[in-house]
Amino acid sequence: ALLRQYQEEITKLKAMLAGQMPLDPGLSVASVVKTQDAQRDLDSIRKELEQEKQNFKEEYEEKMTEIKAAFEVEKSNKSKLQQDMDKLRAF
Repeated sequence: ALLRQYQEEITKLKAMLAGQMPLDPGLSVASVVKTQDAQRDLDSIRKELEQEKQNFKEEYEEKMTEIKAAFEVEKSNKSKLQQDMDKLRAF
């Protein structure tokens, strides 16, 4: 909810800067500072989310590598077992 409020405030201020909305006479330095703080918070949240996304991706790739390796071992074991069974049948 707080993130949405920050985004709405940023959109509103961008529109004011672009001249699409009249400037709010009640807009004070304190509200500008608050908006700048909100932007920094938003940037911080984006960085955290990007880092978390990267961590999930790395974890996923690591697990996929482990699963592929286990699959190859099982495949090799099955092949060897099949060869052993064929040898036993030949006797």
